[in-house]
Amino acid sequence: LKHSGSIWTQHLSSTSTRIMGVCAASCAGKGGGSAPLVVIAGPPAAGKGTQCDKIKEKFGYVHISTGDILRDNVKKGTELGLKAKGFMDSGGLVPSELIVDLVKDRLMQADIKEKGC
Repeated sequence: LKHSGSIWTQHLSSTSTRIMGVCAASCAGKGGGSAPLVVIAGPPAAGKGTQCDKIKEKFGYVHISTGDILRDNVKKGTELGLKAKGFMDSGGLVPSELIVDLVKDRLMQADIKEKGC
């Protein structure tokens, strides 16, 4: 684990580290409010969703996930969603930079600023 300011992170992958950095900056930075931020990261089927459900129920935070964010943006036909759809439809991976942009956009929404995530 690495301590950075008031956030502990574990080096997982460059994308995870960048997203954690984005979360910290968005929640504590300009206009981000002071709502709490909890980041759960791990490999597929590690129990992230189960733990997030428990945390959400106990503390009332908003649960966000990159998969949900991707699907929602594609469904709504947003600019970022349309960019991601091209990669998804071709069976490719959505680039990290696009994932980071999608997460940044989600973190700026009112429910996150008010309740935390």
